[in-house]
Amino acid sequence: LWEIGADYLLQCGSEGRLRLENHIEAMYLEDEAMAENLMRICVEQELDDSKACIVNTMTYRYLREGEWSAALSWALRGGRGPALDTAVNRIVWHADKNELATLSLLDHLADYVAELESPSLAFLFNYYRFHRSLGLGDVRSAAPILVSLISSTNVPQSFHKILFGYLMLILADAPQVQIPPENLHELVSFFRQYSIDNAENVEDSSEDTVRSLKHLLLTRLADAEMASVCVQ
Repeated sequence: LWEIGADYLLQCGSEGRLRLENHIEAMYLEDEAMAENLMRICVEQELDDSKACIVNTMTYRYLREGEWSAALSWALRGGRGPALDTAVNRIVWHADKNELATLSLLDHLADYVAELESPSLAFLFNYYRFHRSLGLGDVRSAAPILVSLISSTNVPQSFHKILFGYLMLILADAPQVQIPPENLHELVSFFRQYSIDNAENVEDSSEDTVRSLKHLLLTRLADAEMASVCVQ
């Protein structure tokens, strides 16, 4: 019935178009099929505000249900904006590591991630790659991704503690995983600056973690340099 009403309003000029927009934004979206049909109308008629409303509604609905792939898929249809940032933030904080490792939707988005230039999506993309590598038991591939995540400006400050925990596990519990010297230097520089920037704000537990990480990194770096000398 609503489709008949939509067709009628589209025949009523600018006033009908405005009424249609108001109706769409007030409608209860019963299911995915209804949302898709409304999206088709919005795209065809260039009803951008109504399209954004549908994207937001479906994104937040799936986020509440913990359907992370569906939520991300809908958020991406709105492009760079609040819905995408909210979806990424909720997924990163609330999805468990196994769910993160299976966000296969991101496998097909490498070019789109670069094109969209969304810091939050770029972070999620690399965080997914990190967990996918861990899930496959490929710690060697996960390590450089973690280094890039830690040193990235796209990482929320509040999320550093989680990344530091993963780095601690790799450095302390996986000594067989070789981290290239350039990555070690990058991390040492990062933590040096991190300590300066957060001297007054860091918690005691975080300060202990950073101190331990610095020690482990410097030890790894010294070992790498010694190995290089021996080879020469």
